[in-house]
Amino acid sequence: MKNEISLSILTATIVERNESFNRIYNELKKQCEPYKEQIEILVLSDNRELSIGEKRNILSQNSKGKYIVYWDDDDWICENGIELIMNGINKNVDCITYKILNVSETETWETDFSIKYKRTGWIKDDEKIKCVSNPNYRMVIKKEIMSKIPIDTERMIGDDGGHMFKVQKHLKSEYHIDEWVYQYNISHNSSYNLNRFLGKDYKKTIF
Repeated sequence: MKNEISLSILTATIVERNESFNRIYNELKKQCEPYKEQIEILVLSDNRELSIGEKRNILSQNSKGKYIVYWDDDDWICENGIELIMNGINKNVDCITYKILNVSETETWETDFSIKYKRTGWIKDDEKIKCVSNPNYRMVIKKEIMSKIPIDTERMIGDDGGHMFKVQKHLKSEYHIDEWVYQYNISHNSSYNLNRFLGKDYKKTIF
């Protein structure tokens, strides 16, 4: 009997970014090797003919994993990231959440993602200030939940926050990894959602 696919890693990319994509793709292949048929990596690349939303919908429709995650073509994963995620998948929760290491040209900081947070911002925790967020596309979520609501096909770049807001309402259980698993390399030209929390202005967003 063929093993069930547990995880589908989905990446929408463009031809001009092949070099950066191949870097993370090779790392993912190496980390996924011990799990053989339990993990599939699906990639859809074009020359900008399709929107990011269209590509993500196509990838989701063609995926066979119990869980899916959308990862970017120019980011990175920690050296044991797949192992940490697979430990969570075995718990049969709605989603696997973790910290993301955000890397910009000027700053590096972690964002802690969890269903217990209702929005993105900075909080005081044990007298420390940290960045937190509700789950986004870079978290591992059950396909049956993600598929309930289609992604906006008109969006050409970035994330569809409205779609994830609807998805989050269906997330009732999680396996939380209390360390960074995914590295988000921030472009100051296109990453508004996180860049607005950079620098001195972060104190204004504490909640």
